[in-house]
Amino acid sequence: MGMPVVEESTGDVLGTLAGCLIQPDTGVIEGFIVKPSGLFFHGEPLFLSRFDIVHWGRVVRVRDHHCLTTPDEIIRLQPLLRDPRTVLGQRMRTEGGAALGTCRDVQLNTKTFVIEWLFPRAWLRWGLPVPVGEVVEIRPEVIVIRDPGKPKIVKREEPTLLEKIEELAEAPVPVPPAPS
Repeated sequence: MGMPVVEESTGDVLGTLAGCLIQPDTGVIEGFIVKPSGLFFHGEPLFLSRFDIVHWGRVVRVRDHHCLTTPDEIIRLQPLLRDPRTVLGQRMRTEGGAALGTCRDVQLNTKTFVIEWLFPRAWLRWGLPVPVGEVVEIRPEVIVIRDPGKPKIVKREEPTLLEKIEELAEAPVPVPPAPS
């Protein structure tokens, strides 16, 4: 948060990142809340879709200021805006009930905008980062994390490609009958 959002062609600073809108079921960041600055300041925060970001670096570059809009104008975002599972700011605990703190930061892949790590904080201390693969469930009141040492259950219905190749390699090869 706090990164400047810059228009690509002019270099004008349109605002700063003030939050992110996370899809709690998939871990994908849909976009960012931008606090406008300068000529574009209208007093209310604006929304920047991840699809409108041209470059992510020391600044967030966008094509032009038209990609910033009020979140209320985007119909597909309305259920997500009303969803109480915000990820950032939610309490975190293990399946056994051990408190980990509150999720205060996330690490994302800037190419796919998928969250990879959650960073809990309790009081003034940062806790150990939690990989997203360890998240069991995100509820409105808490993010449930797999207990340490508990194996991850993976359900596979289809054999992997390697298993299919090994199966074919082990299958008997039919021998054609000799010509008479």
